[in-house]
Amino acid sequence: MDKGVIDFILARRDTDRGLTMKVGKAMPPEKGEYKPYPEAFTFKKLLLHAVEWEATVCGRITTGKWDFKEFSDEGLSLAAVLELTEKITAEGSEVLKNLAPEKWEEMVDLPWGGSQPVYGLLFGVLEHEVHHRGQLYVYLRMNGIVPPQYE
Repeated sequence: MDKGVIDFILARRDTDRGLTMKVGKAMPPEKGEYKPYPEAFTFKKLLLHAVEWEATVCGRITTGKWDFKEFSDEGLSLAAVLELTEKITAEGSEVLKNLAPEKWEEMVDLPWGGSQPVYGLLFGVLEHEVHHRGQLYVYLRMNGIVPPQYE
């Protein structure tokens, strides 16, 4: 895959993750347990869930096996969840920035059937995060907080 395209994808990922982190930091620490209805994720859990798919995909890239990551927010403060999210981000950055250009086009079998190139999985990672960041925006608004501006 062309290095310019890879650099663009990685820059977009970094911009998106930066905004997700700003959204996470916009919620007051005492509101980390907020959820709009009983069955919903807490704000903290939703923030972690937004980045779980990247951890899963990066694990698949490095090990060749699917191991679905699910991080618990139980017993963690919002600050601790933000730290964990930053750790997940750093680990993902290492994997993605060190991925050889030809690996981006490597086909990966999907656990639910079919296959797609690694870059397709990364587009799914971005889509997943943006989807859940939108939910986090709603959580902020429901608490009277103006969310960070989209970049």
